[in-house]
Amino acid sequence: MIVALDKTRLFVAGLAGLILLNLGNASAHYLLANHPSGFANALEALFDFDREGNLSTLYNGLLLLGAALLAGMIALWRREMRGPGWLAWTGIALIFAFLFVDELCGLHDSLDFVLQERMVTSGAFAWPWVIAYGALTLVVAVVYLPFFLRLPRRFQFRFGFAALLYVGGAIGLEMLAAGHASEHGDEGGLYTVFVAIEETLEMLAFLLVGHSLIHYLERECPGFQLSLHPAVGGGSDESPDSHPNTAAGSVRSTSSAR
Repeated sequence: MIVALDKTRLFVAGLAGLILLNLGNASAHYLLANHPSGFANALEALFDFDREGNLSTLYNGLLLLGAALLAGMIALWRREMRGPGWLAWTGIALIFAFLFVDELCGLHDSLDFVLQERMVTSGAFAWPWVIAYGALTLVVAVVYLPFFLRLPRRFQFRFGFAALLYVGGAIGLEMLAAGHASEHGDEGGLYTVFVAIEETLEMLAFLLVGHSLIHYLERECPGFQLSLHPAVGGGSDESPDSHPNTAAGSVRSTSSAR
């Protein structure tokens, strides 16, 4: 069975999910401020962008995991075709996988506690993890600049724009929120707005990344197929053993290297 990834439908569905998350987050904070109740507390637990382990975390994690898998597919195809760039795509997949783990486990928060014990920061750098992650971001940008410049122009724009959105949200808006929190505390309308914009930019960025990666697979990886063999006895005469060179759920290509 060939699984066709419809990038437009996936993007629209993802965008609808992002809108619903924003509505849930805004509704929770409005109700808590004006009509506090058990329902408002439950809504906040589910949707608050400033919490971990809720629907927004799950949604963001799925976006990051999907991007990591798609980048990994491109890396596998490039390697199979003995084409250039497979190592760079492998690195991208690993970076996305790290961001996925970070999102679910809060690695940057743990780093923040460690750094706060060793350095004194305030204002926009009140949460010093942004210093470490900002430095890593610069290193990755420098290392990947030649790879980025070799991409087709349409993908330079798409990936570049998504990167600006993500870094602007994850680091830029985080610094604004930190500066506000250090002066006025992490409660109140403006802080909530900063967090909402930050998280929205991050999730929107990876919606665009996922859409662009599927487009890249379609245009730049001719013959790429994601094949899922049906289970033996499930109404099909074929089994995974009938394809000795592929395994269930394998990545295959039907074209030769260009």
